[in-house]
Amino acid sequence: MLFLPTIQQIDLGFVTIQWWGLWAALGFLAGIALAMLEAKRKKFNKDQAFNIYVLSAIAAVLGAKISSAILMHYGEGMSWREIWSRPGEGFMLFGGLVLGVAVMWLLAKAYKKRFWLTGDLLAPAVAANLAFVRVGCMLIHDHPGKLGSFLGLIGYKPTNFSAVRHEPALYHFVLNLLIFVAIWALRKRIKREGNLLLLLAFLYGIGRFIADFARVDPKIWLLTPMQWISLVLVVGSAGWYLKTMNGKETK
Repeated sequence: MLFLPTIQQIDLGFVTIQWWGLWAALGFLAGIALAMLEAKRKKFNKDQAFNIYVLSAIAAVLGAKISSAILMHYGEGMSWREIWSRPGEGFMLFGGLVLGVAVMWLLAKAYKKRFWLTGDLLAPAVAANLAFVRVGCMLIHDHPGKLGSFLGLIGYKPTNFSAVRHEPALYHFVLNLLIFVAIWALRKRIKREGNLLLLLAFLYGIGRFIADFARVDPKIWLLTPMQWISLVLVVGSAGWYLKTMNGKETK
């Protein structure tokens, strides 16, 4: 069996690089590159596309951290400084999604750009960023998995557990990578404005719903809170697509 290694940080002597932070930074840079490529293809102002992506990404990080601190860690009595100081921990992705999308909408409105056009432009960048971040999660093992392994071939053995466990971030990474491949391949074929962003939301919701079965998280009516939110994302994106399919173009 292949056991996934644990790499918290890389010590270069003169500087210590946090592994999760490294992959998050690589995902951020990859997102910028993809946003610039799509801006050129769509004849979208590159400076405006850069500003929208960067500020929305920053807002997403803040939203993920703040929502996690409020909903998951605040009750444990941890200080804000302690919560923020844990690299790769305490980030609730859907909290970041809400604030990131809100900032994207505000900036698109400020630049007099259509929201759905802007969302389609950034969809490949967001999909790639999600995949990169999960590489960091996968190797710092910040989300405990259930007992077992992937087909008896891949797992990890944390120091505080004697048994082999699933690595949920591995499943998140594989699913997010497949989502990026699909979004990138279809970005030129999907013509209706907004449908690429809706496809990203739909696929991500399905992927997150599936991957969460490997996680050890509190459950509400047999599902984790993130699985319930994923269902809302799937139903909402599918419903919006069906609503606009025979109507006017999304704005």
